[in-house]
Amino acid sequence: MVRSIDGFYVPSFFYIKLDTQKKLNEIINTEEESTFIHEYIHMLQDISLVCTRNILWQNVNRFRAFSKEIRENNKKNRPIHLSSKNDIVNTNVFTYLWGGNYNVDKAVINDISIGETDLGNGIITKDIILHLTDDKENRINYKVGRCDFLENMAYEIENYIYPSVELPDFPYKTIRKILEFKGIQNSNYIVSQICELALSSFHPVEALIIFLSRTKGITQTDVLYSDMYDDITIRNYDGSIITKEEIDKKAFSDSLAMVKDWFKSPAVSVIGTWIDNILTIGEKFRNENIVYISDIITKDREEARKIIYQHIVTTGIPVVFNKEYIPQQIDPNMTKANTFLLLALDELYSYVQDTRLHCNLTEFCKKSNESLVNENCYCDIIKQTERDGLCPISVWITIFGFKDIK
Repeated sequence: MVRSIDGFYVPSFFYIKLDTQKKLNEIINTEEESTFIHEYIHMLQDISLVCTRNILWQNVNRFRAFSKEIRENNKKNRPIHLSSKNDIVNTNVFTYLWGGNYNVDKAVINDISIGETDLGNGIITKDIILHLTDDKENRINYKVGRCDFLENMAYEIENYIYPSVELPDFPYKTIRKILEFKGIQNSNYIVSQICELALSSFHPVEALIIFLSRTKGITQTDVLYSDMYDDITIRNYDGSIITKEEIDKKAFSDSLAMVKDWFKSPAVSVIGTWIDNILTIGEKFRNENIVYISDIITKDREEARKIIYQHIVTTGIPVVFNKEYIPQQIDPNMTKANTFLLLALDELYSYVQDTRLHCNLTEFCKKSNESLVNENCYCDIIKQTERDGLCPISVWITIFGFKDIK
């Protein structure tokens, strides 16, 4: 979950939550619009960057792993524990690459160290550790991860359009502070494009380490890209060698293929078609310009804002909801889609990993125009699969063949 102070966006599940009681059409030209734009930048990242397309791949692969445990290994009791060595390593890699899950409000960098972590199965990866002192004189060791690049990039674009926005230093200003510590020129555009370039790899931390070791301080986009990626040999975890171009192509093609498989059932094909379309749009964005998202803020502020809204109209968003749990759909091509299905997919992801009996979608379903809530919503969720007009989470339980889980 990519969280900001007043909202969040959930990678791979394509929905946004805003911490407001207003409906979406009421926040345009208000201070809440800043948060909405920040979260939408995360969706653009989700569809057009190698790093986030790999997150999508990892999430789909995790669902496949759960299915295997339930159907092939006959594990029925939740939480479902993965047993395959490859699936466990995939989970460890995913968790490690994400980075820390905490905010540091105000802090200065005293030093930066480069370390190594053994993820198991012979996988050694590099760390950036920031040695911080916060405004209460506490000393903190902060590990940089994918979250820092995602949040820093979204914040820099948001802060360019809304200069008064203030968020905690880490993870929202991590990369800017690293550049300042190293004496490298920075601006909203320079910081956001360095984040975007680093996120154009599976491992943005290692990409930044390479950049910092090579940079001569020239901040033209092609030079930044060259500093990060020229003459770099990429070694797979199995020891084989792959080029940057090959790994990019594989990230886009594999994630698209896996999503098509995820949404192949007729019950969810409408949303599957939409995701297929936006992932194709995202690949086109990346092929047109290596810092496509950051280039939004090479325009003046009002023009940049207009460009973002043009993108919103083009890509759509399956569901945006507020603290009143009112879902609002932005996509003229999805008028017949059940937008709760993506919320339910994320809910099922959590459901198979814990022991509760009911799902957490009741408040959303109460706001729906459909009759989704009944007495079974408050007891055993599996009972929802036994009635006509399945609830959204029961649609996924049925599609994945999870009916026997307890």
